Amino acid sequence: MTYWIVLYIVIFFALLLYAYPSLKEGSKNKIVLLIASIFTYFSAFREGLGQDYENYEKVIFDNTREYGLIEPIYTLLIKSIYYFNSTEVLFFLVYALVTNFCIIFTYKRFKNFVIMVVVYLSFSVLYFNTFNLVRQFCAASIILYGFRYIQDRNIIRYCLIVLIATLFHLSALFCVVFYFLWNKKVSNLLMVVLALFTFFYGLFGGGELAELFKEFFSYFNVYGVYLEENPSGEGFGLLTIYFNLILILIVILNNKSINTDTDRFIMLMYLILVIIYNLIPSFFYFHRLSIYFLVFFPLIASIPVNQSVLFKSILIVSSGVIFMYFILSNTNNPKVLPSGMKSFLDLIG
Repeated sequence: MTYWIVLYIVIFFALLLYAYPSLKEGSKNKIVLLIASIFTYFSAFREGLGQDYENYEKVIFDNTREYGLIEPIYTLLIKSIYYFNSTEVLFFLVYALVTNFCIIFTYKRFKNFVIMVVVYLSFSVLYFNTFNLVRQFCAASIILYGFRYIQDRNIIRYCLIVLIATLFHLSALFCVVFYFLWNKKVSNLLMVVLALFTFFYGLFGGGELAELFKEFFSYFNVYGVYLEENPSGEGFGLLTIYFNLILILIVILNNKSINTDTDRFIMLMYLILVIIYNLIPSFFYFHRLSIYFLVFFPLIASIPVNQSVLFKSILIVSSGVIFMYFILSNTNNPKVLPSGMKSFLDLIG
């Protein structure tokens, strides 16, 4: 519990400084740098925190393992750690740096930065998931950083960003389609219909999607492990209901003030996130696909229709409740409540 208490206190103190009314822009930028560095430190030097921690330890210290060129950054980093006699801390440090700096500095570009950081820290599927889906979350953070090139309509730079993200995790390749979602309008009625349909389909539809994906990917050998088994029904819970309720709340509050291309894009990404979460019971490993949309979720706080005190209060309070529920339901789980932190000396084997 100490890990999370200290992290919360430090981040909230930094956010209080950032929100100081007379603070100059240069000073704010330094605080943003500090916040990104804090997240990076607590992510990179954790001890045992995260479901994949032990797996990465085994991979890093297994010098008999063969690596391909599908994800060259991953291969290069593993080989470098072994060659320079380093440790898993260097592995987590590299990924934590890229992930947290891309995410925090992207959120800084939008209004309500403080709320976005609170949401990022509090939701178990955001900051905590950077410990579990390390490589894929890193790729998703790079895609989020590339959002600026979607806004600028610079397809060359955006495709370059996608290529870089693919070097970290091959699944990022499909994010090329994000560029073509710009300026796509979805009515309030259609959003509600799609959310309700997929909600009940996911609840009662069974595992048909799993079979469909198995057939589609039968020609590929990459990530086939996720298609071998489908724990149908898992992953459908409070977050799914929460995301649907937030969508409905936005629709209720929407008085046609979502009228910019940026706002429409953010809402479309959120709608797709809701649909994916609704379909998780039909195909559990949809939660991996959701990562590329989850990183956009805090940006809904920047949409003008969501600037009301009511919406911001709901977002902040619900973030705190979700975090407390997450922690209290894992009081005996060492992968959620770590025993301590490692030092910079642990970078050397």
